[in-house]
Amino acid sequence: MNAALWIIGLGAVLSTAASTGYASDDASALRFEADLEIGLETVYASDDPDEEYNEAYVSGEASIEYAFSEDILAFAQMSIESVTDAEGTRAFQDLGAYISEIGLFFDFEPVHLTLGKFSPSFGVANDALPGFFGADFVDEYEVEEVLGLSIEAELGVGTFGAAVFYADDTRLSESWGRKRGRNMVSDGGVGNTGKLNNFTLTYDLEIEETTLHAGFRHLSEGEGDEEAERGAVLGFAHEVSDAIEMKCPGFTGGFFIQNLCDVIKGVHACIECVLHFLWRPMADCAM
Repeated sequence: MNAALWIIGLGAVLSTAASTGYASDDASALRFEADLEIGLETVYASDDPDEEYNEAYVSGEASIEYAFSEDILAFAQMSIESVTDAEGTRAFQDLGAYISEIGLFFDFEPVHLTLGKFSPSFGVANDALPGFFGADFVDEYEVEEVLGLSIEAELGVGTFGAAVFYADDTRLSESWGRKRGRNMVSDGGVGNTGKLNNFTLTYDLEIEETTLHAGFRHLSEGEGDEEAERGAVLGFAHEVSDAIEMKCPGFTGGFFIQNLCDVIKGVHACIECVLHFLWRPMADCAM
């Protein structure tokens, strides 16, 4: 781990949304939403010179939903970003577009079912952490682009969630533009099994302005792996007031004060710790 890593970031986000009418007064048959982020990121000091780079980048997501009824809808999301790691200096290069989510959502109150390609819930930091580098803290443990199904059930003030899945190994794992290559089971890696033998379990509890989150996941060993990976996560997010917005990513290191230039809005505190652990069966032995 580097003792010193200094990063500067500057970015802007553009978003839009649109919908068309649906028979129900509170629903839309077709909904479209898009976000585009343009930024400049510089790592200007590191103990490892290979980690220093300058990058002007663009990334974005476009989502579409179609409601067949009030209870069933189809969804899809396309993402665009640089699909290779930055090296040296580059500007808007290595851009690839790919389908990050696609499937069906069933809303059977109080139970919700998702089927297809999606990102199962594990942790709250990806949505709760603010700032330019907020999402970077969860890259190491977030589960994305998997095939399977998930279920959420509202239990009073809390919500229980479960998902079974495996890493997408279809043509949807490829990208257009800059090719990132199709994921194959033979590539190995935990969770990349081609079978529904990976799972997450989560529970979210809302108490007024505070959200508590607990999660557990199991990623089975892929080809070439000696053992499975298991992880647990605990997190909470709390809205302090409507005056200031700040968040603390806790054990990942870092502290943010956001939107303090001319306009101060929203205050949230977020702490999340993640524990990864491995388990290897012990061979029979004589006592």
